[in-house]
Formats: sequence, structure tokens, C-alpha cells
Amino acid sequence: MSSRRFTYFTTETAGVIPLADRLFNEYEISDCERVIWELAGFGPYAATSHIRLNATAEQAEFLRDRGGDSSDFARFAALGGTPAELCEILKKQLPSPTPASGKSSGPQPPSRDDLTREMVQIPPSQRTEDWSLLLKVIKPELAPVVEHLIANDLDSPEHLSRCVLLQSSTRFQKFADMLDSGASFAEAEWATHFPRPAQRAAWQVAGISCAEAVRRHTFTQRPLDIHEGAGPLDSFRVGRHRLDLHVCNEPFAVWRRDGGYVHPGVIDLLRTNGVSHRRTLDTIGHYGYRVREHLEPDLADFGVGDQAGASLAEYGDSSGAAAILQSLHTPQEAANVMRREQGTDATFRTAFGHSIAVVRAAAASRGSHLPDLMVRASCDPIRQIRSIAAASIFTPVQVLQDLKRDRSRVVRIEAEINLSITQNYPLPLPISPNQEATQ
Repeated sequence: MSSRRFTYFTTETAGVIPLADRLFNEYEISDCERVIWELAGFGPYAATSHIRLNATAEQAEFLRDRGGDSSDFARFAALGGTPAELCEILKKQLPSPTPASGKSSGPQPPSRDDLTREMVQIPPSQRTEDWSLLLKVIKPELAPVVEHLIANDLDSPEHLSRCVLLQSSTRFQKFADMLDSGASFAEAEWATHFPRPAQRAAWQVAGISCAEAVRRHTFTQRPLDIHEGAGPLDSFRVGRHRLDLHVCNEPFAVWRRDGGYVHPGVIDLLRTNGVSHRRTLDTIGHYGYRVREHLEPDLADFGVGDQAGASLAEYGDSSGAAAILQSLHTPQEAANVMRREQGTDATFRTAFGHSIAVVRAAAASRGSHLPDLMVRASCDPIRQIRSIAAASIFTPVQVLQDLKRDRSRVVRIEAEINLSITQNYPLPLPISPNQEATQ
């Protein structure tokens, strides 16, 4: 829908067009005053709006340079004040004009949002006595919440800035109602941004502020991604698969087969409520896990409870293996290291933690005789690496059973073939050092 713009003042005749002239005549504005409003940059509609409130052109220009307009004069007049008093209060609180936030290279007047943001950023020690009154005039919908924060000593610039962000959303009324009902600022903020209790609990387990949780959630992050090393601005695709989290109640055990870390808050949820509690499962689901229940730990010594994610034989590895791979920058360098004399079991296990998929694939291929490494490979997001685990005869049977349900058809076929071979030709059990001594 198009709109028309009128030029009320003309430079050729140094006067106004008939429409503007008629608007000024309604208020009996003299020719001299019309020129003053023209030089101040106000059209007849804006000028007459200020004139009705007994504001001068100088006062109107002063307020405009700080992001205000005639509606501020009107609200202040309803409180019993005058335009001169409002300008005086604003001059004491904001001596310099409010900077504009526009991206245009030309001179742009500041907006009301600019004025509001500058007002709430003023520390309590620098506020005048009329600060709350001034904020009530320029942002009346925010005033009730600000009064509540002041009464509870929560009127810090950080909290007020969060209120301004909330005020621009449709959830602001819920936020204000919760504060009025006695909820704390943190409780109201969490409940406003994350209305679902399970989702809210999942982000709170991560131990971050609500502001950071909102920012990360905007980039489709999950609480799990924080402990996986994701940066605050890392973006992820929507609809990712949740990671499997294996749980056993008697005895209690929690473990991940990919060698990853399990947050103690998640372990405490499962230890307290078990895997039958619906809210607990929803919370862990929002965290980023999918719970798989077992009657007993299916992989002994894999690392359970607070030690979840420890590798089966990781503690016996050489500490120098990690140092070998710290200087690797390309897949070719890593492959060369694993082909040379440094290609030990410890190197394969360490290389599997590399961020480059080609390096992990090479490590899994060279270390396919290591059961713990195959367990970790079965959880890798790369199909080729999962196929290596599905084809290895050293992969535990419990893991092969899981790979039979893999989302990749190639991995499922490899696991089924491997299971049929393992069942027909089972591997001999390894002999422990004590048994060797008795023999």
C-alpha cells in the first residue's frame, strides 16, 4: 500500500502550502512562529501537537534530539508537569543528546528505544531523584516492572536491560504478572523465556544464566552442546539425533559409549528419580540425551557413575600419545604418524579424539582390534567410522545389537553379518595374567 508525502514548506516563496497554512490558522499561529517551527524541522502536524501542550520549538527540538516526541509532553502534563520541567529533568539526567543506533551514514535522530536503552544503563549512583518519573514518562509500559525491581533492590542496569528485551515480546505481561505475584526476577525470567518446565530444567542443569541460555537456544544449541565445547555463537542444524545415554538402576550406573563426559546434574536426576519418571526423561531429552535402560551394566569397567565416559583400557595408555598428536594439523600428518613406529594402541586411541573425521577413520581402521575403541567408533556421527565398528570382530556383541538399529543401511548390514559370524564362531576369552601363572 503506497503512501503520499507532503511538502508543507516551500523554499521558493518562503512560505507554506495551503494545507499547512490552514493547520496553523486553526491555532492562530503567527507567521514568525511558523518560520521558527519550520527552521526547527517540524511540520504543521508535529508543530501544532507541541503547541497544544504549550511547548516551544526549542523545547520540542531538545526532546527530539534525545529520542522523545510530543507524547512525552502529554504524559508529563497528565502527571501535573510542564514541558519546561520535563526538559529540565531530562537535561539533568542526560546532558548530551542520545546517540542514534541507525546504520545510515546520514544524520538520523535517535529513536525512543535509544532513549530507553540509555536510561536503563545509568547506574543507580548516577540517577537523579526524578529518574523513575522520567522513565515512567518515556516508557510507561515498563514503569510497573521497574518500580517492582527498585522496591526489591534489583534495579541494576543488567536486569533493566533484560526487561527492555522482554518488553518487546508478547511474553512481557506474563513476566510482569509473575513479579507482581511475588516471584523473584530469575524465576520470572526463566519461566518467561522457557515456559516448558522440562526444557527450563535442562538449561538450568547446564549452570548458565538465562540470558546465555536464550542466546544459545537461538542458535539451536542444546545444553549438552555447552559441555561438548560449543561456543556461544556456534550454530547447529535443527532436528539432530540425540545421543544415547545408557542407564542401569541396580546397581546404579550411567555411561556413554562414545567416551564423552556426563554432567553430574544429569547423573543426579537419574539417581534421584530413576528412568521411570516422565519429567526426568523429558528433561534429559531436552538436554540432548536419549535414555537407554539396561538391567545390568552391559560393558563392564567402561566407566560408570561419576567416571562415565572412561575408556576400557585408556588408563594403561602412554601419556606421550597425546603429545604426539598435539602438533598434527592435517589428516596426512596424522596418517603418517600412525603408519610409522609411533602407531601404537595408545596413538590410535588418542587419534580417535581428533576433530578431523579422516583422522578418526584412520585411527578406527588401524585400531579395529581394540574393543574399547570400537565402542567409541560405534557412536561416531560419520557413517564410515560406524561401519568399521560394525565390521570388527572385536566389537562387543551388545554394541553390535545396537548397530543393527543404526540409521544407515550399510551399517546395519555390516552388523548383522558380523553378529552371524560371531555367534557361529565365538572368539576365545582372553587369558588373564593370574590364569597364565597358574598354568
